[in-house]
Amino acid sequence: MTVAIQPIRGTEQLLQLLNHHALPAQHLCLEITEQVALRNPVQAERTMERLRCLGVSFAMDDFRTGMTSLGYLRDLPLDYVKIDKSFIRLCQLETSSRMMVEFIVQLGRELGLRTVAEGVEPWEMLQCVRDLGISMTQGHLTTRPMPFSPPSAGWLFAGNGAAALAQVEA
Repeated sequence: MTVAIQPIRGTEQLLQLLNHHALPAQHLCLEITEQVALRNPVQAERTMERLRCLGVSFAMDDFRTGMTSLGYLRDLPLDYVKIDKSFIRLCQLETSSRMMVEFIVQLGRELGLRTVAEGVEPWEMLQCVRDLGISMTQGHLTTRPMPFSPPSAGWLFAGNGAAALAQVEA
């Protein structure tokens, strides 16, 4: 079954799509960017809270360390923070990038958020993010892009890199 991805214009339309495709809300994680939250922070928080009550989880995508991003991590009902690949790529090479990643991971722990490293490609980078305590990864090393298919056994977060992180020797 193929699902056409179109902009969703409200929570009611999202709920209709979930029902139509028989997808449990707890299998859905929506990514929100700082730019989207900036447009109308009160509405974003209200909508996220409503969907969260139904089981939908949320990730802050394209996270950088600007002051507004820090406020959103504190104020929005998030489950995950995705660490931008620009920091991940350089965390082995630059002390400042590694310190930023360490800060985001620690802040995530304190706020009860799981961390996701974006753009993990070479094996050495996977080892590095594991050593930093990152929960999950995204990148061609752990999962290649694939077409959407309805949930099946083990589908939820099947390609999140957690298994690969667990296999990396310290």
